[in-house]
Amino acid sequence: MSRRIDELADYVPFIVEPSSGAVPPGQSAVFSVQFAPLDVQEFRATLRCSIPHLPEETAAPEVSLWGRGVLPVCHFDLEATGCQEGPGSSAPDDCDLRLVQISAVGLNRKVARTFSVINPTERSWHYTLVGGDGAGPPRVGSFGCSNRSGVVHAGQRARITFEFFPRSEGTCESRWQFVVREHELTVQLLLVGTAREPAIYPSQPLVQLPAVLTGMSSHGSLCLVNEEETALRYQLDLDSCYSANQALRLNVQPIEGLVPAKGVANLSLQFSAPADGEAEFRLRFHVESRPSGVLVTVRAEGYTLCAEATLQEVRGRGRALSATAVNQLDLGLIPCRDTVFRTVEVTNTGGYPFTLEMENGTEAPPPRTTVTLWPDSRELVEPRKRITCKVGVSCASKIKFSNIKILIKVVNGPSFVLLVRGAAEPPNVTYSFTSLDLGPCFLHQEGMPAIVSELKLENRDRQPVSIGVEHEDVPFLQIDFKQAVVAPSDKVTVPIVFVPLEAKRYRQLVNVVVNGQVHKTIPVCGEGIRFQVEVADPEHRRLVLGSFRAGQRLQRSVTVVNRADAAVRCKFQLSCSSPGLQNLATPVLRLRPSEAELRPRSTLLLELQCFSKTRLAWFQEEVRMSALGLTHTLMTLEGTCQGMEFHLDVPNLSFGAVAAYSKLARNVCVINSGDIGARFRWPVEPLQPEFAVRPLHGYAAPRSRVVCEVTLQPRELSSVIKKGVTCEVENYGSLPLTLTGACVPVTTAKEPLQFLAAVRGEDVRSIQIPNKTNTAWEVVPVVSGEFWRGQEVLSVAAQSVGAYALTYRPMVMTPPGQKHTGSVFLALPDGSALLHGLVGSADPPQPAGRLSSDIASKTTHAQTVDVQNWLAESQRFSARAEVVRSEKDKTDLSSVGLNGLDFLDVPALATVPYTLNVYCYKEGTFHVKLTFTNDASGEYLFYELSYRVAKTHERRRVELHTVVRRAVAHSVVLERPLESPMTCQVTCNMNELILGHHGTLHFPAGQEARVAFECLPLREGSSEAPLDVHSQEMGTYGFEVQVTARPAPLAGTVQLSCPLGQSVTRQVKFTNFSRTRAEYATQLVSLQQLSDPGELSPSPEPPTRRVRGSARADRDDDKPKTFAELLSQMLAKGDGKELQVDRSVNTPPGWPQGVEASFDLTYEPIDVYSLERGVVLSSPHGGEYRFAVHGTCTAPEPQGPFSIKTGTNLVIPFKNIFPATAQYSYYVDSPYFAIQKTPETIRAKKEIRVTVSFDQSRGPPVELTASRPITGCLTISGPSLPRGLTPAWRYYLRGLPADK
Repeated sequence: MSRRIDELADYVPFIVEPSSGAVPPGQSAVFSVQFAPLDVQEFRATLRCSIPHLPEETAAPEVSLWGRGVLPVCHFDLEATGCQEGPGSSAPDDCDLRLVQISAVGLNRKVARTFSVINPTERSWHYTLVGGDGAGPPRVGSFGCSNRSGVVHAGQRARITFEFFPRSEGTCESRWQFVVREHELTVQLLLVGTAREPAIYPSQPLVQLPAVLTGMSSHGSLCLVNEEETALRYQLDLDSCYSANQALRLNVQPIEGLVPAKGVANLSLQFSAPADGEAEFRLRFHVESRPSGVLVTVRAEGYTLCAEATLQEVRGRGRALSATAVNQLDLGLIPCRDTVFRTVEVTNTGGYPFTLEMENGTEAPPPRTTVTLWPDSRELVEPRKRITCKVGVSCASKIKFSNIKILIKVVNGPSFVLLVRGAAEPPNVTYSFTSLDLGPCFLHQEGMPAIVSELKLENRDRQPVSIGVEHEDVPFLQIDFKQAVVAPSDKVTVPIVFVPLEAKRYRQLVNVVVNGQVHKTIPVCGEGIRFQVEVADPEHRRLVLGSFRAGQRLQRSVTVVNRADAAVRCKFQLSCSSPGLQNLATPVLRLRPSEAELRPRSTLLLELQCFSKTRLAWFQEEVRMSALGLTHTLMTLEGTCQGMEFHLDVPNLSFGAVAAYSKLARNVCVINSGDIGARFRWPVEPLQPEFAVRPLHGYAAPRSRVVCEVTLQPRELSSVIKKGVTCEVENYGSLPLTLTGACVPVTTAKEPLQFLAAVRGEDVRSIQIPNKTNTAWEVVPVVSGEFWRGQEVLSVAAQSVGAYALTYRPMVMTPPGQKHTGSVFLALPDGSALLHGLVGSADPPQPAGRLSSDIASKTTHAQTVDVQNWLAESQRFSARAEVVRSEKDKTDLSSVGLNGLDFLDVPALATVPYTLNVYCYKEGTFHVKLTFTNDASGEYLFYELSYRVAKTHERRRVELHTVVRRAVAHSVVLERPLESPMTCQVTCNMNELILGHHGTLHFPAGQEARVAFECLPLREGSSEAPLDVHSQEMGTYGFEVQVTARPAPLAGTVQLSCPLGQSVTRQVKFTNFSRTRAEYATQLVSLQQLSDPGELSPSPEPPTRRVRGSARADRDDDKPKTFAELLSQMLAKGDGKELQVDRSVNTPPGWPQGVEASFDLTYEPIDVYSLERGVVLSSPHGGEYRFAVHGTCTAPEPQGPFSIKTGTNLVIPFKNIFPATAQYSYYVDSPYFAIQKTPETIRAKKEIRVTVSFDQSRGPPVELTASRPITGCLTISGPSLPRGLTPAWRYYLRGLPADK
């Protein structure tokens, strides 16, 4: 059905019902048109019926509509539930049903509702309010009006106040009429009052106080919770503080007070237990406006401690102990120093733990008697458990006792008293001594004899006794004695070994144990002293006898002192280990006395004698002392016997054959092996002219040698040269020496040695020198020439050929046509000589080094080379680096950059490092020649450098930070020469990256190369990916792009509002940026999880508050008892299914601009409260979207009125919106309307049909016209909800007469 209005307007005042449908063949359909204008004017419209498949020649049915909106007589500031007509209207509905709702929190107090009535006419009129009939239980409450009549002037308003006085919880209704007699206008007012008690309750309906010992107090606490917006006053019923039998009382503080709005009032509880048993109190609190009050159950318990004690006798029998009388314990005869124990077992027979302690209550304890109790401290004994107590008595001497009192007490419980009696006697054992003092004793060392004393014990008792020895395990005292049984009149010996290890006073107690008890304690004393026998004068520990002449007798005396406090016997002897003192017929050293005893703190005089007829070398001997099985070094003796002794190292000196005009030197040594120095002299005349000696005279110190050089320098050829000379020594005599030799001609080589080398390079040539003699040669070559070097001395082994190597190292290049010259002269020890000429040529230099390196592109490489100055003066070099192209090089030379110093100063004969910075943009290979030239001399050196350039592994790091689904832009600058253009291709495997121009960029010459890109992350977190910019000219530029995306804010907030029993669906839109088609999975979560998206899961079950009580109550709490509890559990677990969303949402690709997508969200509340949840959409391709959902559920709204003609039925659909099976009740307030059989129990989410019939004849006779219909209300009441509300759905009914 389509509608058209002639004049355009913002609204359509005509409503057609039904707006669509089907008409069966041969039948007709009835449509109702409702006119509801919102403005004072005329409205015209055409109602056209659209019928599919209608023949073209048949016109569609059309109806012209006309209506006029007039100004009402009065206007109520209330929601309208019916229609309103102006005066003189002939419409069937000339009344207006207005609904006035009044809600009261609390009973037995008035609640007012005020609204305004406006007179829009130009004249004043009077109004009268007439009370009508009531609906609902009259006990719930009553209504009243404070201003039932009044005058409303033209264009003014009047305020009308209704009062509702509730008496109990529930809903009641009252019908009133607003009558304006001047205009014959009657408006129906329906007053609906809802009352409930204030929401105040105890935090714990059952309070269990801790069990307490009788005579003591137990404490607890109680909280009253007020969920209302206003403070509530409470008062405790004092009669409820007593138990059922009025014997016990519970103290509650405070007994009255004020519970703040949305707050808590804390109360303290105290219970004093006079006796054993349980107690229960049912506290009643009177709360204003709450007749039922607040009930709280408090349970308490008092208990006593019970214990039993059993004494274990010697033979294993047990004897129960009394807690009310004194218990006797006879120990009999016990050995002295022996502890006799008895055991008492205490059992906790009660149901609560107690503390046990033992106490020695003896008023006058027997002398030298020890009582041992265990446990020695308080012990906790659990119910039905037992503890073992021990009582021990030990006597140190013979005694009888009968007054030892032992108390075994249970704290705050019974006590057991033991009176112990008995007697003790010691055994009769005698000792050879009762104390032992060994006095000073030398510290024990390995090899020394032990210090032993014997202790003898005799048993003079009539019974055998067991004897043992106990002492602390110390290293200085050793007692090797095992426990033994000694018969009467027998003896045993105990060896006591004293081993002092430190210089101090020792004292140790040795316990003699008889029959298991300490019978006697013997102190063992001694003192450890150090062995201090030594020479009195510390300087004599090393006695230096000095030097004495041969045949001289030497005597010395040394004092030896014993500084210890103990006597010692010593033996003295000499070692005689020096080589000069061994195997002598007459000893050189003598010592006396050889043996003596030194008393404590005494001295001894030792005499030493020394005598020798010959020279003796320096000797060092030890004087050894033997005492206590050990040998010590007492002192050392040093000395020597002096005398003269000279000789030559060789008597003959042979020079062999010596070439003419050459010379050969030999050495001869003048050796003074004596102790007295002397002068010596060589004669000159016998040596000339062939021989010479240097030095000719000198001084030979004791125990030294003087080297004299003898030189043969012949001038004439001679086969034999022989001379005899002597060396004269002062006060000693002559030392003879024979000199021999020969003179031979010099041998010259025929051809010079040729050398060829690069400048500052080397060329080595060798000269063969054969040695056919049986002695080794030492040849001293003479080399001339600036650039030749050789060994200073050449060693040639006997019967071998030696090679003398000459090295040619030119420092300058030879000019064209010129050469370097030199010579080498070799004088051989066999008398021959060789002369060789030397010729050398110096070519240009070779590379100082060939270096090869692997470098990375676009990375500066520092190449360091050493520049050496070969001259003895400073040089300045000019540096030049150039790229050398070869056929194998694949690198564009324009992409290579070389940078270094232009000049370098190098000190004389020094080496200075030079650094060349190499930079290459592109991968490949290239060669560099680095030359250093002395511009003054033209000399130079150079390096050959080879480089293999690989793709750089270093990447510039680019860090971007943004929010999910928010693009961030960035650009990077490429380093390149600006002289040439460059084209590059940008590649990156990061899905979030947006590259312009399809990744291909062109940069003209002279323009900065800047690469720009954007990043649009779709998921939270950090991601990294390489970004490569490849250029055919400049190679590859590498970047490492890291994008950190923070969580996106909420994608939106959805506000939903719906009355209970209805549902609302909202379309939620969002923008998808995925590259491919994405499927989003939906998930409902709590707001807390929505704010922390790190870990999303279905809404967790909130913690339930458990009430302490009995075990049976805990088991009953597991199963819901009422529908409200069942619904609370479902709401807590998230099983209410108030929100429903599509399981998945499919979206087309939207990269990168984004495409709009949507999903449907349905809200169907199941309780009157505010819902706060979250919806999360997640996709591996599109990321995550989070929406906050706020749902508000209001009370059910009245519906209707529904028109029913007499004798007909009306079907009203009704749905059980709860997620569980619920029971409903149906009620019609008018007898003219009836309900057919309808199920009281409806399954979850199931919809039924309620059939209502109307018959005028059912009730009292009443006039029924179209203008005076019969009204009624159908009320469907549901189960009680968790917050105390009982929902009711009202359907207003209007009965009309049948069609004529």
